Amino acid sequence: EMEKLGSKAGVNAMSIKGVLQEMVDDDQIRLDKIGISNYYWCFPSEALSKKQAEEAKLESSLSATESEIESLTNAIEKAKSERKESKERTTKLKEIEDLKTEIEKLNTELQKYSELEAQRGLVQKLELCKQAAHRWTDNTWTLADYLKKKYG
Repeated sequence: EMEKLGSKAGVNAMSIKGVLQEMVDDDQIRLDKIGISNYYWCFPSEALSKKQAEEAKLESSLSATESEIESLTNAIEKAKSERKESKERTTKLKEIEDLKTEIEKLNTELQKYSELEAQRGLVQKLELCKQAAHRWTDNTWTLADYLKKKYG
């Protein structure tokens, strides 16, 4: 009936079928096939109950996540309070800092070398262009000599 009513209103029947199928796929309406007819229906309370179930699920997930965060925070605080400052620990922390600064220095040095590699590549390209220019100059002189000999 919906397709017939839509056709009378000037809406393409295929568009109506497409929209109805999308709504069925999205669980907005239900479809029952009885005989050769398709019946579309939905209850307004069904959408509300779906949203309430989803809300309950999200709230339980939120509370679980919050409790996990709290337990991890407590574990961190406990570990910090139990940790003793020892000579060995301070030397290890100092060693870590020294290694970090050394890594920074090495990275800057590596950056310098990569720039030098780029310059080397440019020098090689310039040398290649210079050789090509000499080759063309030699070819030009060879051609000029040939033409002088041939036509005087």
